[in-house]
Amino acid sequence: MKKLEPAVELAVQKNHQEFRNKHPEFVFKEDPSVRHFREITSVTVANEMARETKFYVPVVDSSHRKYLAPFIIKTKRLLRKVAKPFLKILFVRQERMNDLTVSLAYGVASLEMRLMKIEEHMKKEVKS
Repeated sequence: MKKLEPAVELAVQKNHQEFRNKHPEFVFKEDPSVRHFREITSVTVANEMARETKFYVPVVDSSHRKYLAPFIIKTKRLLRKVAKPFLKILFVRQERMNDLTVSLAYGVASLEMRLMKIEEHMKKEVKS
């Protein structure tokens, strides 16, 4: 059996200690198999943690990623290639709309400032 790298060993010990501090009601037995794995996977980690906390439910590795991932990636790439011309048209329209919105907002803000100046000028005239 391979021994864990020192950094991983330290992280495992730290996590175990934190868990022990948070949950003193659990009784832990030192298990040497916890520190040595042939291969560390999420399944083995989940099984070991479940065994330590006495809530052991075996986790079965039924990962579909290695089978479906290539298909999903190729499908995404194909959809992007098909949709790219349409997306370009939409992005051009969005850019025009953004420019129009910014110029409209600037126009409204400048109009508001002019109205505020006119209002201040009228208040001064009324007072005098």
